[in-house]
Amino acid sequence: MINRFWNKARRASILTIVFLLLGLLSNPKFLVLVIFIYFAGPVISNLEALKNSFFRKIKKDNWRKGALLLACILLAFDIEGGGLGFLIFALVPIVWVSLTDKKIFDKDKDKDKDKVLDKPFDVENNEILIKNDQKKDDLVIQSNAINQSKNYQNENYEDNKQKITNQEISKVKQTISNEVSSQEIITELNKSTEAKSLVDEKSLIDVNSNENNNKNNNENWENLDDSEIFQKLISTKRVSTETLNKLADSDDWEIRKAIALHECATEEILDKLRNDDDGDVKNAVKLNKLPKDWKFIFEDEKWDFVDDDLIVERLKHRKNLDPNFLNILSDSSSEDIKRTIAAHPDTNQKILSKFRNEDDEVKEAIKYRQLGDEWKYLNKNEIAEKIKNSNDIDEKILEFFSKSP
Repeated sequence: MINRFWNKARRASILTIVFLLLGLLSNPKFLVLVIFIYFAGPVISNLEALKNSFFRKIKKDNWRKGALLLACILLAFDIEGGGLGFLIFALVPIVWVSLTDKKIFDKDKDKDKDKVLDKPFDVENNEILIKNDQKKDDLVIQSNAINQSKNYQNENYEDNKQKITNQEISKVKQTISNEVSSQEIITELNKSTEAKSLVDEKSLIDVNSNENNNKNNNENWENLDDSEIFQKLISTKRVSTETLNKLADSDDWEIRKAIALHECATEEILDKLRNDDDGDVKNAVKLNKLPKDWKFIFEDEKWDFVDDDLIVERLKHRKNLDPNFLNILSDSSSEDIKRTIAAHPDTNQKILSKFRNEDDEVKEAIKYRQLGDEWKYLNKNEIAEKIKNSNDIDEKILEFFSKSP
């Protein structure tokens, strides 16, 4: 009964135990006695010295039940200490559960079965019932196995059906893909063939065009006057060596200078022009490797040579110039160009060493490199004129030029 209350009315049982403990705490002697029986009783039953005694037969649960009963009895007689009041409060939850939940007194089905088995005249019926239950269980197991087998077969059938469908779809996709790829390959080959044909045709046209142009150019040189030849030399990027070699013997110095500056001029032609009677032609040979825009200029709808003054102005206003470019230009016969290069900040020592044997103004320009742009590119006459006409000149500038020869 106690276990039934504990299992089916757990909260009421806990309240009852709490009130019992509170009642026992009001009288410590009762508490010690109950705890001793509750815990020491099972230990006493297991002692070897009391093996054949009455205590040996008492079970552990009976000791605990006895301790609970003893607690109730002690509290019932403890009227003055308040134990009876705690006992009444402890019994209220049990009484309440007993009145509200009558199922708590129902016997368990297991006990009913035990009673049936305890009756001698129900043994045969019980065996029959057990056999029938086993048959029913076997039939249920067989039925479940059959259903599982059918479900498994259905699942396999559906899976196989889906796999077959997916395989068919994959084959169709692969076939379509192969056909499309083949068609694309054929299309690409056709395009490639057409493109190659167009390229071959264009190359053939270009070759024929170049041959015709060269032929026409060579045929047309003889029908031009000197001024027309000069213009055509500069405007034509590719001129045959044969034509240049013939024109190098021209009586017109401008034609010979244009050939000396032309990028198609061979070393053999340049060697011939190095010994030319005209100084400008000889100087042009030294400047052959310059960029075209530093050799020729197109003005007023015609080509002409870039003069020295324009080169000087360009040098003054341009920075970060290539040393190789300055090295070529330093071979110019123009003193103004050399003086400007000597003062230019991008000129290296190798180039400056070439000016040791130059005129004094070129050598002085090397010293002017430390000055600002407004002073270092001026010649002596320009410096004197600037000092004369300027009222506000830095004393350091005046001191610098006062030490110059």
